[in-house]
Amino acid sequence: MKKLLVSVLLLLMLTWVKGVKTVQAAVSDNFTKIVFNDGKSEKVESGQLVHVNVELASVQKDKLKSDVPLTITWSGSDKVQAKGINKTKDIIVKDENDSEQKVGTYTVEADRVLIKFNDNIEKYNHLVGQLAFDLLVHNSTDDKQEITVHAGEIKKAITVDPSDKSSLLAEVTGKLNQRQDSISWEIKVNPDEKEFLGPIKILNELPEGLAFDKSTVGIEADDVFVKLGKEEVKFDQNKLLINLNNKGRSHRTFTLKYKTKILDQNATTKINKIQLEYQLKDDDKRKSSVYEGRILNDFDATFVGIRNESDDEMVRRKTLEKAERDRGLSLLFSRLLKLLDSEKEDQSKNNKDIEPVKILSKTAEPASTFEAAKEVNPKGLSGFDKKEQSSTNNAHTKLSEDDADLDEDDDIKDFSTKEHSSKSHAAKLPQAGESRNGILSFVGVFILLAGMIGFKKKFLK
Repeated sequence: MKKLLVSVLLLLMLTWVKGVKTVQAAVSDNFTKIVFNDGKSEKVESGQLVHVNVELASVQKDKLKSDVPLTITWSGSDKVQAKGINKTKDIIVKDENDSEQKVGTYTVEADRVLIKFNDNIEKYNHLVGQLAFDLLVHNSTDDKQEITVHAGEIKKAITVDPSDKSSLLAEVTGKLNQRQDSISWEIKVNPDEKEFLGPIKILNELPEGLAFDKSTVGIEADDVFVKLGKEEVKFDQNKLLINLNNKGRSHRTFTLKYKTKILDQNATTKINKIQLEYQLKDDDKRKSSVYEGRILNDFDATFVGIRNESDDEMVRRKTLEKAERDRGLSLLFSRLLKLLDSEKEDQSKNNKDIEPVKILSKTAEPASTFEAAKEVNPKGLSGFDKKEQSSTNNAHTKLSEDDADLDEDDDIKDFSTKEHSSKSHAAKLPQAGESRNGILSFVGVFILLAGMIGFKKKFLK
């Protein structure tokens, strides 16, 4: 008897666990698209940065939950590696009234992005937005390799070409501040700690629209920062030349740091190229290598959302007003309205497919419920409903596949979209974060235990 009870209990527990996993998996549907380098390229060289945008969408009952964190990961091996550029930023939602509210944070770690939401996320029926982060990739082979980014049920790969193993390694990054009026540049030189022969020269010719902050140029080694003087630094309009002797530079990593002012916002989308001249120990002559510096956004992620009580027409009117002031937000709100229209269209189609439920008389099988009402109430007494009764089931749908989206090569780099799959759910099925199987399984356990105990007392005395 004990073995039987244990077997039944284990079977029910397994059924409950399987049900919980099935419901929680629906959360991953919120990830809708992955874009590399603003859609311009899906190939990089070893030692370069990959800029990643991952889109999130939250629609009606498939909403994001405050108690369900999300993660984005990437693959790696002994041949090719990717490292996330660490940062922790807020996720801010702007609604149709231009109100802003913090709904969570996302943290970029070396091997993943962790996304956590607070209770405010559940105030919005519909949300669209993107999370941006950067990966530094290294290919240690002589062949092409791939790095794959995973976000929920979607994934995308980027090709990493090998680099010249005899060249000096350098990593160039620029961090855009929250006010978007300054960029902090870092040039990390010699991370593999090779030996230099002779001086090292660094030349930076800025893209048009940027200007050097001349008082900020310095060098950092072993966590000690030292400003460089006029003997080592020379400016010529938008050009910077730094001369370093090789004393104390070999077999160690050092980082050059300085800031540039933003004169034109269009300059933040351009590539800043850094040229290094040097000679390594095993080289018979000096070399010149060029490195590309990508600007990293150092500000919070902005989503757009519509609150539960919002009126669709009011949102549409305000969206048109935003188009004149902020094209970026207007694009996201337009995207949001398309989701609403798609959802309503799918809901309307589902309602048409459901046949009316007819109420039949116990004593006859009439052609309509109106005739049935006559038989039940032949004298036409008041209080009886003679009209046909019908009920329709409200199905909750996700984004439609015919939802038009922005091309990856659109000139607004921060906003890209994904077609979504359409799914229908019964009105009372558990959504993400819920589990009805668990409750039913435990009730079943108690019923079986009670039956077994009663059976044992009655027949096994």
